[in-house]
Amino acid sequence: GDNTKFSNLDNMVNYVSGKCPDGHILWNTIWAFTKDTKYMPDQHIYNYDDITMYKKIAECAQNIVLQNKKIHSIVPTGTAVMNARTSGLKNQVHRDDGSHLSEDVGYYVGAFTWFGAITGMSIYDVNYIILNPTVSANMNVFIESAENALKNPYEITPSRY
Repeated sequence: GDNTKFSNLDNMVNYVSGKCPDGHILWNTIWAFTKDTKYMPDQHIYNYDDITMYKKIAECAQNIVLQNKKIHSIVPTGTAVMNARTSGLKNQVHRDDGSHLSEDVGYYVGAFTWFGAITGMSIYDVNYIILNPTVSANMNVFIESAENALKNPYEITPSRY
């Protein structure tokens, strides 16, 4: 979300595309940290506000990252995480530090978003069984959050759950 930290973007993208010229470069958008995070050294940039941080991340993705023609698309993980935070899960998407994703919730939101971005498939069409009770109980939130992020990558979509 800090537009001053993209000065090396072209060099990085050129290096990767040079090593894999037929590949597609996807850019993962990070999620905003929670308001009570213990891990935001640049919090002043975001006025200590998670929505401001999210908006700045989305702006950088649109106005800086996607301006590089070698970047095929973004993976809106940050938007999916914000979508999941509008559900009853709230900040359970994160670990206690308010920045890293939690294993039983956040990892799945991110993984479903990546799956949809890479395959182009609807996550609703995938049939599988997860034995972890926390994961099984929240599958609808994970799927909804990822699907909505893939449809609206720069807009937080309130959860039905």
